[in-house]
Amino acid sequence: MNYLALRTVQFSITGCFLLPLIMGWTYPVWFTVIVLAVLVGLFGISHGAIDHILASDVLGWIKPAQQFLFMGKYLAVMLLYGLLWLFAPVVGFWLFLLYSAWHFGQSDALLIWNVLPKVLGTSIAMSWGFMVISSIPLFHSAELAEVLPLWFVVKLSSSTIVSIAHRIFFLSLGFLVTCVLSALAFYRLQIRIVLDFTMTSLVSLYALVVLPMWVGFGLYFSIFHALPSLINEYKALQSSERVESTKHFVKMLAPFTLVAYIGLVAIVLYAQSHSYFYALIAISILAFPHSVLMHFLYVKLRLKADA
Repeated sequence: MNYLALRTVQFSITGCFLLPLIMGWTYPVWFTVIVLAVLVGLFGISHGAIDHILASDVLGWIKPAQQFLFMGKYLAVMLLYGLLWLFAPVVGFWLFLLYSAWHFGQSDALLIWNVLPKVLGTSIAMSWGFMVISSIPLFHSAELAEVLPLWFVVKLSSSTIVSIAHRIFFLSLGFLVTCVLSALAFYRLQIRIVLDFTMTSLVSLYALVVLPMWVGFGLYFSIFHALPSLINEYKALQSSERVESTKHFVKMLAPFTLVAYIGLVAIVLYAQSHSYFYALIAISILAFPHSVLMHFLYVKLRLKADA
């Protein structure tokens, strides 16, 4: 899928979610839940389901026969992060936001990050990532307050989170604009790349702001973050002659996607209260080692492109 086709898919799906707001009507709640569940299942969860294959066949960290050993270490990292949530939940929360900001920013601004000097490219990626993360509590403070359980609010109130998010969002916005203008002025960054990044960022940010919190984030996470990541993973495996076809790629994704999806659905359905917060913790634990691995994958692809 080329970038034009990708943007067409992203903007079309987003338009379907935004259309009711423009027309003054709403989809039934059950319909929205089903559509989001499908999108998150197809793209959001699945894009982290083949990390063991990427580690062996693309990054070369392990031999193919050592994939089970890698998965054991992967689970150990998840366990350690889970223990951090258990014994120091505020630290676990801030670490989640920090690494998510970098992971989202690096992925979303990948075209820019690949062609600019590391410091400037990283500054743009991190600024955008912070804007994405901080926009959620900033523009959905009431929904955030409903999601947080009392035991967590005692340690870190929603008002504190919103106050910090307010500062981070506008500081990041100013820094992002400054860095992009600097890239245009001093490094001759292509207008095409800037326009693509700007338009995609504005559309995804608008959806994050105006749609209900979980709808906006679910849409952003699945369509604007995970789908491009899946395409990059597919291309990386294709260049390593590890994947034969799209069907073969889907078969690779299926096992761990199903396991993770069933686990998250179970948490949402059977947690007595604040199930979405506990699902968020589960996602953060799943995503931590994945975010680290994807960083090194993008670094390798960048170095390969420069060679």
